[in-house]
Amino acid sequence: LSPADLVSLGYDLMGCHVAVHLPDVPEGAAGRLLIGIREATSLRRTLLYPFSTDGTVLWLGRNRAGRDAELATLVGFLRSSGVVASVSRAHAGVEGFARTHREIESVDEVRRRRGASALQVTTFHDVALTINRSLE
Repeated sequence: LSPADLVSLGYDLMGCHVAVHLPDVPEGAAGRLLIGIREATSLRRTLLYPFSTDGTVLWLGRNRAGRDAELATLVGFLRSSGVVASVSRAHAGVEGFARTHREIESVDEVRRRRGASALQVTTFHDVALTINRSLE
């Protein structure tokens, strides 16, 4: 991305990122959910992207790699909110930003295959073995 693109994006791509796909949460409701996420976690840098008419992707960032407890807090908040969500692992930099998106796509695919037996909030960690087997 050009420097102008980075400024207009308004999100630091050089930090560490976690992506959350909310397939059933439109942009406005995702914005309200984001307020709660900011209050529940120390993730203050955010990017909200309306992925479809009824689904949204959130990127949550910070300067340095997050702690496992922080990701657990995020997942706990999402579960208590009653939303369906796919959550990536944390990755750094521009490539990490892209990687988080690939991970939530993989998590979404596993969720679709599992149907009603899928976890309401599914993390990459929850399904990593299934994803790795499907890539072999």
